[in-house]
Amino acid sequence: MFGEQVRLLQVSAFAESTRSTLLTHGNKYHIYCETYKLVPFPVTLPQLEDYLAYLSVTLTSAEAVGGYVSGFKTLHKVAGFHTGVFEHPSIKLMLKGLKRVMQHVVQQARPVTPELLKRLAQQVDKNSEEQKVIFLALLLGFYLFLQRSNLAPVSWRSLDKNKLLLKQDVRVGTSLTLVHVKWTKTLQFQQRKLLLPLVETDDKDICPVSWLNSVVGKQGQPSDLLLAVQQRGSGDPVPLLARDIQRWFRHWLGLVGENPAQFSLHSLRRGGATWAFQRGLPAPMIRTLGDWASDAYLRYLDTDLDLRVTAMQDFTHDL
Repeated sequence: MFGEQVRLLQVSAFAESTRSTLLTHGNKYHIYCETYKLVPFPVTLPQLEDYLAYLSVTLTSAEAVGGYVSGFKTLHKVAGFHTGVFEHPSIKLMLKGLKRVMQHVVQQARPVTPELLKRLAQQVDKNSEEQKVIFLALLLGFYLFLQRSNLAPVSWRSLDKNKLLLKQDVRVGTSLTLVHVKWTKTLQFQQRKLLLPLVETDDKDICPVSWLNSVVGKQGQPSDLLLAVQQRGSGDPVPLLARDIQRWFRHWLGLVGENPAQFSLHSLRRGGATWAFQRGLPAPMIRTLGDWASDAYLRYLDTDLDLRVTAMQDFTHDL
């Protein structure tokens, strides 16, 4: 009777990005079963062992294999089958063995620093609305530890105002500016209100409030999107896409002598967390600012050699 509604609710349990990832994992398993003429569900232990071995020779890292196995486990559960086979000691041993056999150093994007942002600011054409809006996006990503999903959609079709920053999400005060972030990985159902503060900095080149006032004050357009650009001969401003921000970001990096391939939009969130850590902010405060629900924020931190030297000097002081 309510079949369509049941399906809608089940599908809605996953975020769009998660559904896309599960679809990729499901297609991989479907190809495997088609190739070897296997019945997909329910999976048996020998079949799962063989599939894990298959993934080990078709993927490039143990982390990727683990991700595909985890996705397949979710699909297996959604299909109504027990997932006990995934907890079998044999599977756990194979996953552990993969980490030894498929040794792989994860290449993280380099973190952005205030010094780098100052250099990039000098490359921005202050007469270009697009460039100013894009640099504002970089500053917001850095100071507020934002996800790429908060700044810009991958495509116009995937534009989701429940994730993106709108003009109404920003409240500029005399001494404090508040930004209402509606979505994070731990805030997917607007079950609470997340307000993040912005304050003016002495260096106007990278002051987020100054750039915010400059961009919003001069847009004067009906679009409610914060990061949108008025195009010539068009009506409402067009929302920036992630590729637009990435393109200009890497262009400016090249102009200041950095390797653009070492940076991504993830460098903003990672850079903000790293800078907060280096400035001595307590761990609970970093978690709060970045809205991390666990110690996952630790993998965002870049503890460079200078910091390690200082730590060792403090550790061995007076010995």
